[in-house]
Amino acid sequence: MLGNVYVSLGDGQAARQNYAKCFELKDRRLTQEENFRAAATNHMYMTGNLEKALAALVLYKQAYPRSTVASNLLGVVTCAWAERRGSARVPAGN
Repeated sequence: MLGNVYVSLGDGQAARQNYAKCFELKDRRLTQEENFRAAATNHMYMTGNLEKALAALVLYKQAYPRSTVASNLLGVVTCAWAERRGSARVPAGN
């Protein structure tokens, strides 16, 4: 997703615009796999709700067990979730 590129470049405003546009298109023009990514990245970067991002990514990983994107995003969000809470304990279900 283009929003991820903007995050890597440090352009938060452009990233937020792209994530918002992607989330708008989520149910109309995206594949199921893209819908999972859109939901997860929206929760990760737009709302900051890591629990919802984790829930979306667990479903993504279950639906697409061979997806390296699902695995990577799940690892990133799990680490951020644990860091935010000051623990290394992984939430139930992961």
